[in-house]
Amino acid sequence: MRILLIANTLFEFAVAVAMIFFSPSLFQGQALTVAVARVLGGNALALGTLSLLMQGLTEPLQIRAGLIALTVFHISVCIIQGINFLDGSIPLPAVIVHLLFAIAFGFFLRQNLSRRG
Repeated sequence: MRILLIANTLFEFAVAVAMIFFSPSLFQGQALTVAVARVLGGNALALGTLSLLMQGLTEPLQIRAGLIALTVFHISVCIIQGINFLDGSIPLPAVIVHLLFAIAFGFFLRQNLSRRG
């Protein structure tokens, strides 16, 4: 799970940097789009921070809470990006990346839940 958390941390931090600092050039300076992209960059920064901090956790309930949050996030973004892919807004790799993260975090969440009982 540590490798997954490191990968997610790096991915989310990269998305955060791109959205916060490069959104004007990525979105041709469209004010509302840039503003929303920067907010999404802040969200990515928070999720990357969660992944980073989870690497030091040892308590199963704390780990479970983080895994739930990351699983829900990647499932929801996968669905949203799937819709965006279908309307031609984004390329398929954006869907695949979040699908893979959703599956991986879901796997570790299931393992964590099975240790409960």
